[in-house]
Amino acid sequence: MKQIKLLLCLFTLIFAFTSFAQAQEAVELEKTVVTATRAETPVENLPVSVSVITKDDIEKMHAKTVDDVLNKAAGINVRRNQGLSTTGSHTTVAMRGTGRETARTLFLKDGVPLNTTYIGSVNFWSTMSVDNIEKIEIVRGASSALYGSSAMGGVVNIITRPAKKKREGSVSLEGGTFDTYIGNARFSGATEKYGLRVAAGHKRTKGYEYYEGDKWKDYYHTPENETTNASIGADIFLGESLLKLDYEYFLEDSLTRTTSKGDGEAKNNNYMLGYNIPIGKIDFSIKSWYFDYSNTYEKHKYNKATGAYDKFYYTYSVPKDQYGLMLQAISEFGNHRLTVGSDLKWGECDSNYSYETGQRKFSGKQDLYSVFVNDEILIGDKLILSAGVRYDSWKNHSGDYYDDTKAPTKEGQYPEKTDEALSPRAGVVYKLTEATKLRASFGTGFRAPLSTTFTDLAIMAQVSLTWPILNWSQRRCHGLMMPGLI
Repeated sequence: MKQIKLLLCLFTLIFAFTSFAQAQEAVELEKTVVTATRAETPVENLPVSVSVITKDDIEKMHAKTVDDVLNKAAGINVRRNQGLSTTGSHTTVAMRGTGRETARTLFLKDGVPLNTTYIGSVNFWSTMSVDNIEKIEIVRGASSALYGSSAMGGVVNIITRPAKKKREGSVSLEGGTFDTYIGNARFSGATEKYGLRVAAGHKRTKGYEYYEGDKWKDYYHTPENETTNASIGADIFLGESLLKLDYEYFLEDSLTRTTSKGDGEAKNNNYMLGYNIPIGKIDFSIKSWYFDYSNTYEKHKYNKATGAYDKFYYTYSVPKDQYGLMLQAISEFGNHRLTVGSDLKWGECDSNYSYETGQRKFSGKQDLYSVFVNDEILIGDKLILSAGVRYDSWKNHSGDYYDDTKAPTKEGQYPEKTDEALSPRAGVVYKLTEATKLRASFGTGFRAPLSTTFTDLAIMAQVSLTWPILNWSQRRCHGLMMPGLI
């Protein structure tokens, strides 16, 4: 009798969860995403786990930063240990199951990769404006078969608002405690031939106060952070083709004063160009970009005798350049949709640290080249198969190091390192009913060695099985099994 009651309870729970999941999926059916297949696809036709955060969702959150938005998404870990005062470079965002390492999750903005080849991180979490976001697409699971390096845990694509014929704009001003002020403004509009997108924002805060009973309270001061962002974009409609030109400027000034005083400035100038043109039955697109990063920092220790920060500790300057080219073609024929393309990316950095005892310098360059193909096949009305593969090749070179902070002086060149990776993927979606679908997928992910580490390749493989009430996956990374619900 007890067994019968347990079975009845179990079936009741399954029915309730399934009904809830079907209701949730009914909402998702209206959404399409481009990140999961690199082509616009309804969410219901995807074999992988996907979430979409819309601009309406973001407005309801009252989020102040992009990582604050992502912190609300399932399966994403965000660490910002000084609130709004945390600098972008000290904020970590990563998919669950990959550790707290940003370099194992690929972040895109309008399809352009943001992860640097220097340390694999994203530097401008604090400066990107949330007011200019149309939606954020989150694809969970190893995705290197489509995107290459860093897509071990998944891909996050931040898509900005397009220019529409209906002119629109907004201005927002906020204020709070600890001298916190946030202001944002944006405008967009389009005619038959041209479109314009303009956005700007400024944020200033002193973050928080230290606890009164702290033994260092005599010289602990609230951290200060001030950021500025500005962007302008132009759309030129050439018949059925579209030319997009974009420029972004990010500036972040930070000041921390505890046992030492740190004064830093991070600056980014980003240039992007995109061109989409249909040629017969083929949709062809090209994107190119150049990101110019610079980061300077100066630190002094607190002197109890003088009550001032007058003991030199160190300074550093880290300029970084990154540029790339993406080529892609999509064609539909019969019951197939074929996507082929090539991604090229180059990055370099030159770090200079100065201490009381000497200097420490290191530099390096990385070149990445890839080709990929992905095919989606519709079989009847219920079955969708997908398969793809990507080949990546990279070279870390021109690496130098110098360190005379300790005797003897160390000086030399990092050995040149060349390697490659082949990343397959496969997926299936079977429609049991209009609202109930069975999904299964397999994917692999890798992260190429960073431009200044010259370490070995990191690889992850993942198998996922999805039903309306369950999303199960198994990941294998460096021979370690990491199961979990995502």
